[in-house]
Amino acid sequence: MQALLAAHPTLRDDLRRVYAATFAPDTSQQQDHLEQHSGGTYRGQRGRGRGFGYRGRGGGRGGRGGRDTVPWTPKKGENDALYVLKGIRQGKRDGDTEGMKEFVKLVGEIYGSATIPDEETEQYGD
Repeated sequence: MQALLAAHPTLRDDLRRVYAATFAPDTSQQQDHLEQHSGGTYRGQRGRGRGFGYRGRGGGRGGRGGRDTVPWTPKKGENDALYVLKGIRQGKRDGDTEGMKEFVKLVGEIYGSATIPDEETEQYGD
């Protein structure tokens, strides 16, 4: 493992991102995100009227908050982490693609066939 981390110096940070995705998001960060991306209007505040970020009941397309309103569960955390890992490994996210592929291979050799399906072999969407 040490040789892998030495050969791929950014892999440690990539693995930390995958690990961090397993935890429930900080609710204060979610609130800041909502305020920042909604022009100051979010649940519980009324907009200034027409054309200033307030669409009345339902909040416009996708409802209020979009997919951020899905309650966090340990299973969701696991899926989020796998999504991050797979994205790095496939080059769809910033990170050390080759290092992540080697890490997944090493884990598979140590613990058995621990694989994450590639795009071509997936049975489910994205």
